[in-house]
Amino acid sequence: MTKAVVDLDKELLAVNAEFHSDLEQMLLEEGSNQSSLYGINIYYDSGEIEFDSLINPPRNQEAGYPRVGRYVADSAAREKRRSC
Repeated sequence: MTKAVVDLDKELLAVNAEFHSDLEQMLLEEGSNQSSLYGINIYYDSGEIEFDSLINPPRNQEAGYPRVGRYVADSAAREKRRSC
């Protein structure tokens, strides 16, 4: 499994750090907008994408999903992440 952060606006994917927040910070320093960043986990053996990260709750709240935890609640955002 590797951690990744997706920038939905720029369609960028940052991968392979100890924490999602490290990847988030790197993308912010490169000019990404925080509201378009979501954390995911990628399982290479199965190809599964897990939409679970501590950086996701603020994005969920901004999108109107205040109580869903670390999962990405917005199905359109999940689908867009799969295509990046």
